[in-house]
Amino acid sequence: YTKTYYETTIQPRNIEISFSRGYYVGGLNVDTNDDVYPWPDPIYLPRRVWIADSYGEAFYADGLEGGFLYQASRLLGDCVDWMWPFAGMGWYTSPISAQQAYIDGMVTGADRIVYNLGTNDAGQSAGNITAAVTARLNRDLSLAPTGIITVIAGFSTLGTTETAAIQAGVAAASDQTRVQFVDGHLWMSGTATQKKASDTVHPHQVGHTFLGRMVGNAVANAEATMLGA
Repeated sequence: YTKTYYETTIQPRNIEISFSRGYYVGGLNVDTNDDVYPWPDPIYLPRRVWIADSYGEAFYADGLEGGFLYQASRLLGDCVDWMWPFAGMGWYTSPISAQQAYIDGMVTGADRIVYNLGTNDAGQSAGNITAAVTARLNRDLSLAPTGIITVIAGFSTLGTTETAAIQAGVAAASDQTRVQFVDGHLWMSGTATQKKASDTVHPHQVGHTFLGRMVGNAVANAEATMLGA
């Protein structure tokens, strides 16, 4: 938005205002001698839903918005938080199906859905994990008929077998053009104190900040692939 002041005896002056992502100037009061060009159309921001386990509940972070879900959400430009982090939940352990009614309500009509689950499925049967992933994704694809879904494998104690089972579940979903798998199970590896809190499982603030960037970038890339960008 550029406002030109001609009420000066020296010379016209331009004042430029930079708006953050997702804002538009169509609602501003414009004076008689002012021009706004090009006049923008209203911007529709996609509704992105985040579903995770206790990692997403921001345990050991410096406040709720210090958690990696919130950081990734802000990195992607979300202005409204649609989040369902539930401690202990996995694809098959304390199953996601037990939270079906809540998740159904959130994903219905969503534009974008992000799952970060699997840590609590460590040691479970690969077949059970795969079936649970496919069932949930097929349900989402029906409830959000134009939505796209990113599935990030859980962190911490998740092994390669369980990770592969999650990937197989994504690969069996009914519409492969609208689902993407991201392998994040090694993102929290390394010296425990570098990224994890005193319980050696959940991230401390440094770990949350690290995951926020990893998750945000991974989701951006996955969604770009599905959207053909």
